[in-house]
Amino acid sequence: MLFLLALATPAHAAPQLLWSYDAFGDYVSPTDGWNGDYSPDRWGGFEYGGHTWAYPLTDEGDGEWFQDAAISNWMTNPAEPVFDGEFTWDAYISDDDAIGGVIGRTSDELWMIVLCGDTRNSDCPVSNHEGDAVLLHVTSRGGAEELASAHARYGTDIFDLHMSSNDGTVRAWSDDLGFDISGPITDGTAMTEVGFYAYNCGGSDGDNVNCAFTQPKVYGLDDDDDDVIDDVDNCETTANADQDDADGDGTGDACDDTPGDTGGDADTDTDTDTDTDADSDTDTDTDTDADSDSDADVDSAGNLDTGSVLKTAGSCGCASGPESGAAGLALAVGAVLLGRRRR
Repeated sequence: MLFLLALATPAHAAPQLLWSYDAFGDYVSPTDGWNGDYSPDRWGGFEYGGHTWAYPLTDEGDGEWFQDAAISNWMTNPAEPVFDGEFTWDAYISDDDAIGGVIGRTSDELWMIVLCGDTRNSDCPVSNHEGDAVLLHVTSRGGAEELASAHARYGTDIFDLHMSSNDGTVRAWSDDLGFDISGPITDGTAMTEVGFYAYNCGGSDGDNVNCAFTQPKVYGLDDDDDDVIDDVDNCETTANADQDDADGDGTGDACDDTPGDTGGDADTDTDTDTDTDADSDTDTDTDTDADSDSDADVDSAGNLDTGSVLKTAGSCGCASGPESGAAGLALAVGAVLLGRRRR
């Protein structure tokens, strides 16, 4: 029998909910965006405790990653293409094999958390990790690279699972199971295609299932807690809900070294001007100014100097411009993704 636990509050500062799903039918349907990489397993759905649950129909293991094999029995959804985000869900397992979840799935790679049973009869897609939570980077070319692991024994209760991607770090944790591990993720990896993973724990027996998943949600992270998610925040670690950017350089005034700078110098130039003007004398003027434009000097006779200017430019104190970015993300907050990172 399943016992529903409340969804754990995300561990990051004030994440904003971007996507959720609670409509699994008798069969998990591709029309709702759900697709798997193990074609013999269609996955099923049922309702329990006021929520719908997804579960694998087959009870198989083995094979090679990304080769239409049981080892690649994940079911994912495009969800939201947030870059700094969190995927959270609840899971249940009654046997002693392996379950988990994935983020950033493409046609040839993904990042995943796998929880393995801790008895000698358990099956795990990662060898020598019985009783562990293992964070993996899986590719169709090189197999599974282990990024981190921790002991995490699951029981027969429902438990929370979380994965996040933030500034080049992938993290996986469970408050109920008491583990928290992290590793590198390719910077610029969108949390598109998130979902569940099952290894040799599928099938059903009457009203019972061996493993199941519910309440998948994707959040946008907000590291500075200003109600503007990191993906569209022009000061990611400095609170600035107004997003003011006086000089339009993509960096908010709250964290811009030179707010209001429109590109001119604010430095000290030393100029030597040599000219011959209407009074036929030759003037050499040495002056110190705070601009980057041509100088207009007055010579000893009071005449306007319009001669050629020989200038040695000083150092620039202006802010760096934004880097080119990937496709933008339009959000309900009305912000547009500024090109704040090179993807």
